[in-house]
Amino acid sequence: MSITVAQAELLALCFEIFFFGIFVILAVGVLIILLHTEGRAHSSKLLPVGLALMLGLSLTHVLLSTTEDFFAFFSSEGAEKYYGKRSGVDALFLARGSIMNIQVITGDCINVWRLWIISNKRRLPVVPPVLGIVGYIVTVLGGSLGRSSDPFGLGNSWITACAVLTIIYRY
Repeated sequence: MSITVAQAELLALCFEIFFFGIFVILAVGVLIILLHTEGRAHSSKLLPVGLALMLGLSLTHVLLSTTEDFFAFFSSEGAEKYYGKRSGVDALFLARGSIMNIQVITGDCINVWRLWIISNKRRLPVVPPVLGIVGYIVTVLGGSLGRSSDPFGLGNSWITACAVLTIIYRY
């Protein structure tokens, strides 16, 4: 038995809220540790800023997802038709995708910065992740700009390239 698109969206929202709750608990723990560290280094002063930025982006994404699901489930045409007619020009869809991509790039940049600090500010260990981030940006832009009205058109090859590149440079 397969699930409908509306059920999948609702399930995704439930998982997103669950993981956001875990992220908030971890963020509070990290902030407590960072703020009570004696003689903090410069890097530990910047981490709360990055954490607050990631928390704000994540909260924005959860709120946009909740708003989109609210509109879908309470629309006069029903959730299935709402999700079926959703296109690349839908404002909520674009905002949610943009926030997610900004969050991914910001998180990756924070990880690269941490790697740079840990590797004693050497450039060589940072080159592969930086190339991965640049590749991610190129494939996301290529997928956005190259998308045709056909959902199985050019956009899918960019999405596949983005997924493969992400797996390679993160692992």
